[in-house]
Amino acid sequence: MLLGSIPNRHRHQIWPSAYPTLDFYARDAPYKLAYSVGTGVAYRVAQNTSIDVGYQDLSAPDLEYMDFSTLTTKKGLDYHQVKVGLRYDLW
Repeated sequence: MLLGSIPNRHRHQIWPSAYPTLDFYARDAPYKLAYSVGTGVAYRVAQNTSIDVGYQDLSAPDLEYMDFSTLTTKKGLDYHQVKVGLRYDLW
């Protein structure tokens, strides 16, 4: 499990001055919480070959970001990954 924080101290202007100003400020605290949890298994199918299956969840519930397709500010990030792989051990 990974645990980290995202600094949120500075004012960031997204657009040049010719466009509407979209500024982000540190509203609640100077840091935001982000975490990642993952798990996985490997199954040996031959002497040097394994099949891997894994899952990872990345979450930053208070993160604010810009959705450029709709030009809106959104809050929260929750990203899930399922990974499948083939591993061959050389020695």
